[in-house]
Amino acid sequence: MIRIDDREIGLEEVAAVARGAKVELSGDERWLSRMKRSREILDRSLTQGQAVYGVSTNVGNRSSVEVGKESLDAHASQMILHHGCGVGEPLSPEQVRATAFARLVSLAKGYSAVRVSMLEAMCKLLNAGVVPVIPRLGSVGASGDLTPLSYLAAVLMGEREATFKGEVLPAREALRRAGLEPFVFAHKESLALMNGTSLMTAIAVLAALKFERTVVAAEQATALCGEIMHARSQAFCPLAHKVKPHPAR
Repeated sequence: MIRIDDREIGLEEVAAVARGAKVELSGDERWLSRMKRSREILDRSLTQGQAVYGVSTNVGNRSSVEVGKESLDAHASQMILHHGCGVGEPLSPEQVRATAFARLVSLAKGYSAVRVSMLEAMCKLLNAGVVPVIPRLGSVGASGDLTPLSYLAAVLMGEREATFKGEVLPAREALRRAGLEPFVFAHKESLALMNGTSLMTAIAVLAALKFERTVVAAEQATALCGEIMHARSQAFCPLAHKVKPHPAR
């Protein structure tokens, strides 16, 4: 079980969740208070009539258009649906789980003004084995993985498709079979979930770990080859490698 709060997470923990490890939220009062305070700051700003990008306003070129107070939560859900334009083959279940975990870790830092209940819903999705179907192409890139992350958000609310026990199902049916209820996003939460680079981060983490394993295997194969061929050991003299201008194992 991997604990989630605002602590640093290692690459191996991301890989573990990608392979199926369970996650849980921390009960640390300091962290929970920080999460609550973040949400309170947002709500206080809205109560005071401040314009908050993507919350009380639209986004992008329409950011000058205000959203009515009675429509804030509806606007959060509509934002998810508007970004459902991914194309291509779906990402692997491991890549999707790593993406969901990376986003969960980011939101748990306490800067995104999301409710703890949203993080709980993400944990339940991971632990139940419901895997959103996310098309491989469509990321905006530097502006955030908006399109692919919208598929994660959509499945949380019971929209689009998800894989459950090896079967691709409508998201609402997948949630039902897993014993989960669709999550209802409040203002700001959909933008917080979508506007990040967690897909790129997850794929980079998995690729980096795979590369590390490949390097180790290559080093071991080289050493074994040297032994078999009775190679000259002078090539591996520590002094020769010590004078190179870069760190080495």
